[in-house]
Amino acid sequence: MYAGNALRAVIAFTRRVVFDSTLSSGMRSSIALALVVAGCARAAHIPEAPALPPPVVPTTVVETVPSVPDTMASYRIPAFATGPLIEWGPLPEGDRRTERARSYDLQHQDTRIRFDWTRRAVIGSTSIRLAALDSALAEVTLDAVGMTIGGVRSASGQPLEHRYDGRTLTVILASPVGARARTTIVVAYETVRPKKGAYFIDRRHTVWTQGATEDTRYWVPTYDFPNDKTTWEFRVTTDRNERALSNGRLVASRAVANGTEWHWSQTAPASTYLMSVVTGDYVVLQDVWRSVPIGYWTYPDSVEAAWRGFGQTPRMVELMSNRSGVLYPWAKYDQAVAPDFIFGGMENVTATTQADDRVLHPTWAEPQSNAEALVVHELAHQWYGNYVTARDWAHIWLNEGFATFFEAVWAEETHGTDAGALARLAEQEQALAADRAARRPLVYDRWVTDPLELFLSGHIYPKGATVLQMLRSQLGDSLFWSGMQRYTTSNRLGNVVTDDFQRSMESASGRDLSRFFAQWVHGAGVPAFRVTYRYDSTTHALSLTAQQVQPRDDLTGYFDADVDVEVMTTAGTVSATMPVRGATSTVTVALAAPPLSIRWDKGGRLLDVTDFPRPTVMLAHQ
Repeated sequence: MYAGNALRAVIAFTRRVVFDSTLSSGMRSSIALALVVAGCARAAHIPEAPALPPPVVPTTVVETVPSVPDTMASYRIPAFATGPLIEWGPLPEGDRRTERARSYDLQHQDTRIRFDWTRRAVIGSTSIRLAALDSALAEVTLDAVGMTIGGVRSASGQPLEHRYDGRTLTVILASPVGARARTTIVVAYETVRPKKGAYFIDRRHTVWTQGATEDTRYWVPTYDFPNDKTTWEFRVTTDRNERALSNGRLVASRAVANGTEWHWSQTAPASTYLMSVVTGDYVVLQDVWRSVPIGYWTYPDSVEAAWRGFGQTPRMVELMSNRSGVLYPWAKYDQAVAPDFIFGGMENVTATTQADDRVLHPTWAEPQSNAEALVVHELAHQWYGNYVTARDWAHIWLNEGFATFFEAVWAEETHGTDAGALARLAEQEQALAADRAARRPLVYDRWVTDPLELFLSGHIYPKGATVLQMLRSQLGDSLFWSGMQRYTTSNRLGNVVTDDFQRSMESASGRDLSRFFAQWVHGAGVPAFRVTYRYDSTTHALSLTAQQVQPRDDLTGYFDADVDVEVMTTAGTVSATMPVRGATSTVTVALAAPPLSIRWDKGGRLLDVTDFPRPTVMLAHQ
């Protein structure tokens, strides 16, 4: 600021002081003299200020008289919105897919593997123990994409005839295996620059694998569909300065030529899309829940950030154990950050992989940057997805909807009911957006090329979570959590479809939930309501009427719902429930005083779209 402005500022402030009526006359004179002297003293050392611009000649001002406000407008009830409340997007494209038929039971798989960075190659040998089902087995088909098969032999070393078409490896057994009998085959293989499944990341010299949905077949020959479960081992060779993480517990590590071999063993059965290997220059931060080891695998330069991102894990394990009714069911729980990971995270059994930029953040970035939702989501999968696993991709909401649901449960338990409500609201808005883009049932069995398309329509995560919230609201916490625990324990280490969940909830609650599941899980869309009210000052009765106006067809009909309503009056608050059934529903509420505000779906538990015109005074009071 130059001197002229400085001096004018002093003078202007002096004038404000001199004419400040709150000061005494003597005080004003003293302050004014001091300020002028100070200003002049400073001005003596600074060139004279430039001349002020000529004053602006004022123009003629025409005074306008404000119009008298229409005080009755705030009491008028607006009209309904024009146009439809919601329109459905088209069904996602795709052919109908049925659950894959099994011809054998995969029982155990032991894989030796190393990663050749020069050729970007996965080099391995896998021993597969399997059993025939109810019929004799003469040949075995394995999923193996883009591989070079080095040879196939029996457990005794006998070479076995085989055919390979680039996607399926068919092994002819030396002699047929009888029903329920076992056999073992060993496959030597390699795959160079696999299109999926295994990823070489140069900037961190890290390899990570990714199995979901059906990508394990790109780096390990196996049975690659979720409706079978097996145990397995990985023996992974890395450079001496690197570590390898895999599923289960670390049995041993030993020095081998030019590296280290890490032996991991997963002794409880799980589906093969949950197989995982991560290698790199990691440090492992050790934590614990009760007696279960918990590890955070991070980069040497990101230790504090990893503690910030993962540090709530033991509390989350406690919450999940209590809510599911099953104590953490695996030998340990590791989480590894991975560079350039293709998803936010992946719930590989006992060994979750997380995108590093979703977990690692500086202190100053909190609370906006935090990994709580991601961490609790992947942890919840250790129960819902890994321990209890959807048998078919069409029912994948049983994995993803449940894990998303627990994001809101964690927010509610840890940060309060408002945080839980905000999480629920976000899920509802995403579910509505999904229907506007491509309406489909929650259980859906169509896709074009990859079952991953089911994950990307926007339904299975937020709508799945919202359906669970509505069921929780309908049953109440006691019955709902009792049903969740029954579902988890009765399907221990098994594969499930939606009917299994429905049976558990009906058994625990003693209620028929067929209508709920028919409209919210096997049906599609949401209810759209036009709501009106009328208050009779003579009878002191408030009538509410809801009309369902959503577009209807064979996927979306009229919804049944019990909607919570709250009416505020000068005599207190009155709560009521409107049973919505069919096209039009009405409820009458007795009041002691006229309504000041009316809330539809108090608590926001129902997935709906509603147009409820109310006067401004009501909305202002609410």
